[in-house]
Amino acid sequence: ANGPTSRSVDPNLILLPNTWTTYSNLNQIDPRPVSGGNALDASLAIGSSNSFFSSAAYSGAFGTDLWIDGWSWLSVNGLLPSGDVKPTTSTTLSSSITSNLTLFAGGTYYMTQQVFVKSPAVLTIEPGVIVKSYRQDASGKAPTLVIEQGAKIIAA
Repeated sequence: ANGPTSRSVDPNLILLPNTWTTYSNLNQIDPRPVSGGNALDASLAIGSSNSFFSSAAYSGAFGTDLWIDGWSWLSVNGLLPSGDVKPTTSTTLSSSITSNLTLFAGGTYYMTQQVFVKSPAVLTIEPGVIVKSYRQDASGKAPTLVIEQGAKIIAA
């Protein structure tokens, strides 16, 4: 009874669209795990006594390296972000900005979903900031920056 085991848990991947039926309506996918997500939880890793397998600090085929970029069908067809795109908790803009936030010069930030700046928050973007966006979020919506009434954006 030492056969294969599995886990039934959401792996918390960066971008796995909720609804798509064929590759023709799949706009983008990022199969890497989110920082702190289940796929990076070492307690969920399934060990193996087979020496063929290498030990990893994550569950599944992906850690933080998007190793299929540049040679897979998904990559060739533009369905992956560039392999140098490495969103982290601190560089990904959350869906709701409810308090003042500054994006610092020299930083690269990622919109992986729609981002709403809520009143009375102020979003300050310093000169030299780069903001990159995924093509869609998990629901198929284009990541967008929305400054709601009463909120502000200051960009130089």
